Amino acid sequence: MKIEEELKDYGFDVPTYRWAKRYEKDSLKLGLVESFLSVAALAAFGIWGSDRLYRVLSGFFPCPWGVRILYIAIFVVGAFILGLPGGWGSYRIERAYKLSRQSLNDWFGDQVKSLGVTLTLSLITLVPLFWVMRATTLWWVWSWIVGTGVIVFISFISPTVLMPIFYNFEEIDDEGLIERLTGLADRSGVDVIGAFRMDAGEKTKKATGGLTGIGSSRRIIISDTMLENYSNEEIEAVMAHEMGHHKHGDIWVLLIEQSLSLLLGLFLVSLFLGKILVPLGLGLNVSSLPFLLGLIGLLEALVSPLRNYVSRLRERQADEFSLRTVNNPAALGDGLVKLSQQNLGNPAPTKLVELLFHDHPAGLSRARRAYQWPERE
Repeated sequence: MKIEEELKDYGFDVPTYRWAKRYEKDSLKLGLVESFLSVAALAAFGIWGSDRLYRVLSGFFPCPWGVRILYIAIFVVGAFILGLPGGWGSYRIERAYKLSRQSLNDWFGDQVKSLGVTLTLSLITLVPLFWVMRATTLWWVWSWIVGTGVIVFISFISPTVLMPIFYNFEEIDDEGLIERLTGLADRSGVDVIGAFRMDAGEKTKKATGGLTGIGSSRRIIISDTMLENYSNEEIEAVMAHEMGHHKHGDIWVLLIEQSLSLLLGLFLVSLFLGKILVPLGLGLNVSSLPFLLGLIGLLEALVSPLRNYVSRLRERQADEFSLRTVNNPAALGDGLVKLSQQNLGNPAPTKLVELLFHDHPAGLSRARRAYQWPERE
């Protein structure tokens, strides 16, 4: 019980830690089952159903653009329906561990909103993709250029267009906190257009805070579940961590990583997609979508441990930025402990679980480092 004793020394509640371990285990089990079933469904549809759907649609619509639009719409809606049981299982876990406050109707409403967003983005990106695939052998280069533009555009519009679909936002009215956060932004050299309260409490018990957007859309967002339970000093220390990401250019580095991953994924698809389609008697058209997504998904799964490792390094760097900028290690330590407890994050996962699934360092290691950080006079 050495871990539990150390957790207690740093302010963690041991029963909550045990509860968090169970929550993590149940969530990981469900996630792995969902992943396996998704891959199986994708492969089965690709082999036995995709070409049939394509031929049926081609018989009704002589225009290839109409076929692409309808195929992608049917595919996205079908994937949504098949994913509902897994999503409901995740919702049930959140309810069982007293994290979700949503009714089933409200949860389903959010799923429908997500479907709308996914369908819109899929039509915008995938319909032209399959036209380009037919037009040139360098389709993967042109798709990468356009895809990178879409990634940057989504990052820009996220706080003003996408997030308000799911949450209400209003400016924070605590003048003392605003003064702290604007002063922190000035000291950090990070431009923000304001600080906003996100009404998350009607949906979840979890707390969150961060900077969203890039360039002129960047803003501070703090959930009501954080504003109501954390001191201004703790919020300042946590937000300094978030500003550290922007100060170090982590957001742009992440966008570059996503762009390079997309480039590598599309290149590998260009090499291997034909080798998969020919034995199955399939053509290079929209019916190849299941295999395209499967190959990209496989690549993502293979590189995710490396990506998580790099992410954990960035998170430690952002913690250090907070410790140096705010000079209040106790506030950061208290804030990190509260976040771990409130969100049921496992503060001491096994090394293997952390390696494979965690993009943040273990909560215990972060709190330990904060509390042991020497405060400047």
